[in-house]
Amino acid sequence: MKIGKRTIKTFVAVLLALGLYIVLYALNFACGIDLTPRELSVTDDLWYAPTNFYTPFFAGIAAVYAMQQNIASSRKQAKIRSVGTIVGGYYGFIIVQAFEWITLDLIKMENGSIAYNSALYAVASAGIIFLIVLTVKLKVTSATFVSCLTYLSVTVSIRNGGMNPFLFATNRILSTLIGVLIALFVNTFPQYFTKNRNILFVSSLDNAMLNAKHELSPFMEYKLNALTGERCNFTFMTTRAMTSLKSIFRNVELQNPIIVMTGCAVYNPVDRTYGAVVSIDRELRREPEALFARYGVNVFSYLINENYLHCYYDSVEGEGANAYYEKRKRSSAYTFVKAKVPPDLDIEQYVIIERDDIVKAIISDFAKLPSAGEFNVICYPFQGMAGYSFLKINFKDALKEKALENLYSDKFNFIVCFGSGHTDVEAMRRADFSFCLSSAPDYVKEAADYVIPSDEPEEIVKQIARIFHTKNYRKYLDGLRLRGAENPVG
Repeated sequence: MKIGKRTIKTFVAVLLALGLYIVLYALNFACGIDLTPRELSVTDDLWYAPTNFYTPFFAGIAAVYAMQQNIASSRKQAKIRSVGTIVGGYYGFIIVQAFEWITLDLIKMENGSIAYNSALYAVASAGIIFLIVLTVKLKVTSATFVSCLTYLSVTVSIRNGGMNPFLFATNRILSTLIGVLIALFVNTFPQYFTKNRNILFVSSLDNAMLNAKHELSPFMEYKLNALTGERCNFTFMTTRAMTSLKSIFRNVELQNPIIVMTGCAVYNPVDRTYGAVVSIDRELRREPEALFARYGVNVFSYLINENYLHCYYDSVEGEGANAYYEKRKRSSAYTFVKAKVPPDLDIEQYVIIERDDIVKAIISDFAKLPSAGEFNVICYPFQGMAGYSFLKINFKDALKEKALENLYSDKFNFIVCFGSGHTDVEAMRRADFSFCLSSAPDYVKEAADYVIPSDEPEEIVKQIARIFHTKNYRKYLDGLRLRGAENPVG
């Protein structure tokens, strides 16, 4: 059985967490404290002893908890563990202090008696209610479990043999924080080796990153998150709008802006804003809209207003348009508006879903319009309905390659592009190096510097990881370019 990297890292983190106690115990003597660990743990008068602030058991558990498959997940779990421990620890201290003051000082109960323990357990149980409410109010519900766990350890456990509540809560919190910091250090340490963060990796989605179900595979999600944790710079360029991208990337942490709608806009997933919007000139809208009306087709007009995506439409008739609408109408990424586009708003894109023959006829007549040269016309099959096609019409300056150049040319000195369709070709040519899968059309292969000898999407992310971690990546890519020149169509 092969032992994975995460297992080895967990071993190292736990070893460091447990070994730190030996170091702290040695400091006892440096502080003039010559006591056994057992005596030290129960002697409140010696609160300043280093080992009074650290318990290897709690630190080891926190290290295991925070050691995740990738750095991004480790940071997330470390935050949950830390916040939960701090909230639960000090909340438990307040409850215990109040309880002991009432029962021991005022009522004069006997500590450890049946009556005392019964009252303590009743109060501790009731305190859970308020703790859960507190985590909800603080908007840290992901840390509720850890908060409750720490709270119970402070209120009803033996507290390391009899520590006072404040000292034990502090011990518990510091032990946890140190444990998660050790895990983060062990998990992030490898990133200080070769990492080519000067490279931008950009890829299309359909027929590239996405599988046959038009999804990212679990392996792809894992690798992309791992690369994010290592601060690898990658992004995507797609004909899609954020409506479908939200579900595609629901399990992936994205850091860089994405080129959407074939270059009509750029979406920043961190602050959830649109930028670099390219609109259709209002004076040019009359001719194409008259053509659409002549054919009697349903037109979805997309526009970005006040940093939100809207889709205007007159009606939803026909199988293709209805299927498109029904699948997207409940999306939180944009709103459908049954109305004509107000004259004072700009349109970024027209979308039509119709039978192949109708789309072909519209494209033919559209090319005859006097203003045809001011637009980009994109056509591809409508997924899930044989015989139907997407027709998307943008302004001529809405191009993936232009958006890529405007957005990233000043930030990175090397761009690697993975393409799959005709809207990617120019971006591939302008990139410093370009790839495609063996399943790509011949015209895409001709634009690629190297054709990956596989049609599996996972090979793209493997190439990204390989280039990102290769010290002399230019030499590696030159070798691939030479091989690509010898076999230009893969």
